[in-house]
Amino acid sequence: LDNLGVPGLGWASDKPATLFFPAGTYRITRTLRIFALRDVSMVGEHPDTTLIRWDGQAGQDMLVADGVAYSKWTRFTWDGAAKARTGVFHTQTPGGFAVSGLEHSDEVFKDLEVGILSRPEPQFGNGSEITVLRCRFQRCSNAGMMTDNSFALEELMRHCVFEDCRVGAYVRDCSIHVYDCLFLRSTEADI
Repeated sequence: LDNLGVPGLGWASDKPATLFFPAGTYRITRTLRIFALRDVSMVGEHPDTTLIRWDGQAGQDMLVADGVAYSKWTRFTWDGAAKARTGVFHTQTPGGFAVSGLEHSDEVFKDLEVGILSRPEPQFGNGSEITVLRCRFQRCSNAGMMTDNSFALEELMRHCVFEDCRVGAYVRDCSIHVYDCLFLRSTEADI
């Protein structure tokens, strides 16, 4: 896989787009990036059979969604191989949309420092209305889901499972709602 959102894929910020991944293992050696898009969906066939596996340098992000809004990721396993920093990093730098209206569903985040990180640069925007449904976080050495932004509002986690993470869901100075989630063997705290 190479960078996403390049002209060759036909993605444009004014048209909805879906990128479907058939069953398989997709090995990545550098960070995938999506910048300044909205209404984008990345869909895997099934999280048991559609794996994105990190094989790059330690401490890097697998996918950076920079200034991406009203978009969805579903049915993947993000395997950090105990080397990647994040599975998906939501941020906003100049020129992108506010990080808002995002959904993660039916995904597995394993062997990462952080499964999903939402940290828009405070001077550029916020991180609101991020929904995480039926996701599984396994062996995240820092946190399964981390929101570290005082401008973050209305983040929702429902029916998720956190296994062997240091912290299941880490939030600072923001609003998060956690419903019907299971936390197993958190080494520091569930939330």
